[in-house]
Amino acid sequence: MRIPFFKGSAYKFCSIETLNLIIEHEKLRFTRGDQFNDPYEANPYLVPTEWSKIVREDKSNTDVVKAIANEAFIRLSSKIYITCFSKSYIDKTSKLMWSHYGNSHKGACFEIEFPELTQKNYAGGDPVPIEITYCSSLRKERDSRNMESDDLPLYLATYKSDVWEYEQEIRLVIHKEGFDSKKFNEVNDGKNIDVVLNINEIKKVVFGIKSDPNEIMETVKLFCDKGHLPNFHRLDINPITLETYEYDLGLKDEILKYNAEK
Repeated sequence: MRIPFFKGSAYKFCSIETLNLIIEHEKLRFTRGDQFNDPYEANPYLVPTEWSKIVREDKSNTDVVKAIANEAFIRLSSKIYITCFSKSYIDKTSKLMWSHYGNSHKGACFEIEFPELTQKNYAGGDPVPIEITYCSSLRKERDSRNMESDDLPLYLATYKSDVWEYEQEIRLVIHKEGFDSKKFNEVNDGKNIDVVLNINEIKKVVFGIKSDPNEIMETVKLFCDKGHLPNFHRLDINPITLETYEYDLGLKDEILKYNAEK
């Protein structure tokens, strides 16, 4: 089984309020697959089984179909938790990401650089960054597998329809049963887990075009209180070309200079 591990910088979009909670509590929220906005996400019907036979033999009793699907989901996907990143924050496709996940450009994204991983890392239970596989037919992907396929959990967690390709998604995936219970706590009746995050891994924070300067300074202060200073950038629109560009707010250098002069 080849796992499409991702190596390099990835970006998580969120509201500034969410970013501040991440910094304050040093935890990153993961979500169970069936709680995402894509109705096909971790959908029990993606589990390979004899669906045509089940539906044909029991056309009128949808409860039976749902019960079989739910049992398959619990067995394969109910312990998988995910948090989402993207490969980019400033190219053309990222405009939709800022609108959908960056609080309509009033929010932010932050950068984490993922190291190179191996199959051993995946088997160890720790969170692993995996590149989403976008496909034209989820049905074909499902029907090419069976319940003994070695990539079944990975397929259920990291395959999506190509209509989502603009997200350029990287997923940090955890299988809760194999993960150190001291590193997370379960919330929202098991729909989420909050996982310990070393905020020193945050290399850069990029604030949206409509971000509030007062909220930016609140975020910067939280990082200062934690003793970590990533680079702070902001997006804007070039009035001539109408292209989005980013610029360094210069806050990191100002703070370091101030601290050195104290």
